[in-house]
Formats: sequence, C-alpha cells, structure tokens
Amino acid sequence: MKFVVQYTTQSERTPLYTDNYRYNITGNDYSQKPNQLTLVGLRNSFVQGEHFSEIYRDHHRGFLSYGFNPSEYFIRSYPDNPSIMSAYGFMLGVNPNLVDGLALIEEKDQIEPLRDAHVDDARRALYLDKPAKGSKPVYVHSGNSDGFFFKDISETYPGLKKDFENNIKAASEDFQKAEGSKLFYKLSALMNVPMELLDFSNIAMYLDDYISAYSNSKEVAPFTFDPDTLDQVSKYYTYLMKYGLLRDRALNKVLAHPFLYSLLRELLFKAQDKQELDRWEGPCVSSKVSLAFGNRLTYLAAMRVLGIDKDVVYNPGWGDQLTIELLTDNNKPFVRIFNNNDLVILFSKNGNIPLDDFKSFICSKLYYGNMDAVEDGFEDYHNFADVKGGNCDALTEITPLFG
Repeated sequence: MKFVVQYTTQSERTPLYTDNYRYNITGNDYSQKPNQLTLVGLRNSFVQGEHFSEIYRDHHRGFLSYGFNPSEYFIRSYPDNPSIMSAYGFMLGVNPNLVDGLALIEEKDQIEPLRDAHVDDARRALYLDKPAKGSKPVYVHSGNSDGFFFKDISETYPGLKKDFENNIKAASEDFQKAEGSKLFYKLSALMNVPMELLDFSNIAMYLDDYISAYSNSKEVAPFTFDPDTLDQVSKYYTYLMKYGLLRDRALNKVLAHPFLYSLLRELLFKAQDKQELDRWEGPCVSSKVSLAFGNRLTYLAAMRVLGIDKDVVYNPGWGDQLTIELLTDNNKPFVRIFNNNDLVILFSKNGNIPLDDFKSFICSKLYYGNMDAVEDGFEDYHNFADVKGGNCDALTEITPLFG
C-alpha cells in the first residue's frame, strides 16, 4: 500500500431550509442551527473513522502509524459545518486518544464555518475520555466551496445558473410525463400546502425536512408515506439529480473535474520513487492518505463520469465513500477503486488497474477548457466535452498540489 485517496460525503445534518417557516413542516427542534452536523452524524462519522483505522492501520500493518502523526493525513473539506465536523468526527474515530482539536487552514475570504464549541463538545457528545498527553489537532484545509443539491449553486457556478435551471425544468417535464402529479397531490394533502405553491424544485426543500428528520430519528409527521409514495419520492430524487442537475454529460465533467484532477495528480506524484519524493516538501509529500469531505453532488458527478453509478442511490444520503488505493506489485503501481467498501471492477477481472491505464482512463474524463471561465459563464463547456487527446501530461505535471 502506497497511498489512499478517499472522498466522503457529509454525515447526517439538520435541515437546510427550516429557518424559513414555510419549509419547517415537521416542527422538530434541533439544538443545532440549520445545516449543521447532528449528534447522529457525528457518531456515524466516528464509526467510519474507526473502520478506516481498522483497514489501513491494523490490516495493512506498517502503513499508518499506531500513534497519530498529523503529517500522514492530508485533509480537505468544503467550508461548511457538516463537512468540517464530519472530518473531525472521522479523525476522532481514527484515534480517539491522540486526536484532539481542529486546526482550520482556510481559503481567503471564507466565512468562519463553525464555533469552537462545536469542536469542544464533540468529545463529550461521543462519550470519549480526555485525550492522552501529547494529543494533537487535526489539520483541515477548508475551501473548494459547493452547494448541497442546488442550494447556493448559482452562487458557486454563476455562469451555469441558466443551464442548471434548464436541466431541472427538463427533468420536471420528464418526471410528470412518466409519473404524473401523484406526488404533488399527496404532498399537498399531507402538508396542507396548496398545489399551486408546489413545484418540481421546491418539493426538495419540503422533503429535506423529512429526510433530515427521518435520518436523525426525529418525528416525521406529517410525512406519513405509504410504500407507493416512498417509491414516488425515490423516483423524484432520481429525476432531480440524475436526469436534472446531472443531465448533461459535459456538465458532469465540469462538476467532477476538480476532484478527478487532484486525484490523478496525487496518485502520479505518490507513485514516484522515494528519492524523487524527497526532493519536495509539504503535506502532499509526507501524507499517506488524502481525505476529502463534501457533498453528494461532487460524489454523484464523479460516479456518473466514471461510469460506475449503476447501483448508486440518488436519494439524499449520508457518508457515501469513494476510495482509491495506490499499491505496488513487484514495483509496478496499480490502482483499486471501492465504492462504499465494495470493490469496483473496471476493465479488469480482479479490480487491479495498472496506473498507466488508470491515467489514460481519468485523462479521458477531465475537462480541458478553462474552468474559471466556465464557472463565470464566459465559456461554453460543450465545446470541450469530447476533446480527444487533450494534453493530459501538461495538466498533470508531476508536482505536489500543495507545496
């Protein structure tokens, strides 16, 4: 085992929209504000960290230190409470005795995403004893903002606002052709909300209260769904995400590009001989794992682009994981992909992909236009969706992402 890259979606959170009384349908009281990690989410992140340490510290003996060495972990997250606190809960699970405190390395002009109390209360909430002497904080690079589903997505990608709106409109038409208005009528009756106030987009804002309540073991009334309605809700999210926001193959490349680009660069960098690595300094050089915590939009876009989304659930989910391992056999590097701990078989019988083949595969999925211009609306990304033989070597020049 030479290196591990893992993308984890944020764990259970409070509802996004309940600061607006219109969408506060269940009336649940959370001790946290909207869009913050809940105790359920913190505990589930902790369990994921425990599982991670069992694999990469205990099973792969000698790969990670039995103590806690912060330099072995390169951690990034979106600059919101659920993502950052998911990262902290995860790392507490990796080593609860020696991990204590959070050191945020923030991008410029980022709003402070959490208070010290969120971090200070985590150990008590998890019933952990005081940390051992010599415990160390978790270093998290906070940036690369993105919205969950379509929340603030027009601010993150202002140049793509019209495309997102058009894709959701098309998905709405497809959904109603296939399923009719049954879900609209059902929700209107259950929530006592007039039909004319419901549309394909804002249904997600009402349902977010239900999804969050259910996942956090809260009261879900008035969402008392029969099996047929539950099936309708599942289909709704599939249309919203798969046939809506992720409808456009070229747009998928744009959304997945930052993750796939950094993934490939990190793997190529880490595959070098130790003598070459020792020429550099920085967290990418000393790290043995690269962990990223964010939302499902990036995860789902990557799964779509990679073509491994056959069994992916498009309902809002928590703690999905895409893991890529870099290993060597007789000094020949190869890659393995896991989706939620299940080995993904891609053009190989045993799941082992030679690194050169993996590079060619990822290179065919990258975006070769100008990402900044796309996000600001100055470039039509469709013109770069099918570029053959883009200069991947120039894009992935072997240097650390962070020096």
